[in-house]
Amino acid sequence: MSDESKMQDIAAPWNSVADRIRALDAAGYPRAVIAAFLGKRYQHVRNVLVEDQRRRAIVSGAASAQAPGVSEITPEPWRPGDPSLAPKEGSSYLRLPIGSDGAIRLPADVETRMGFHRGGVVIARIHDDRVELLSVGEALRRVRELMRGLSPQAEGMADSLIADRRREAAAEEAS
Repeated sequence: MSDESKMQDIAAPWNSVADRIRALDAAGYPRAVIAAFLGKRYQHVRNVLVEDQRRRAIVSGAASAQAPGVSEITPEPWRPGDPSLAPKEGSSYLRLPIGSDGAIRLPADVETRMGFHRGGVVIARIHDDRVELLSVGEALRRVRELMRGLSPQAEGMADSLIADRRREAAAEEAS
């Protein structure tokens, strides 16, 4: 596998240029190589990485200045091949480190598989001593399932509404 195809694999899951820069930097690529690969100026790559360092320094030095439970700092990207995060063969459990800013990092392949993306939304369900992360699609499916349970005729409600509107339109045309 060529270096360029490796870089494409690393950058592919990320939506923003800044996230691609972070992922490629975490994989150990030099700033100049990242800039050339992404078609950006070296200064752009440097600014993203230096700003991340600055933000991490602010968080570690002045965490109390932020509102409780709020973090505007992007956690360090997951490093592909990090054995401490890889699930054991046949296991559905992952060991996820908690960063100094309280952020929990998910491996990129998990984010991709679940349909999570940077800047997107993840739904969390807290039940007793468990936290369950849901994609927006799965959360909507569960809400629809709950609604069906509350109203057995819920599936026919849309058809009923459409039929009512058609009757009203036909009555208006007749008069």
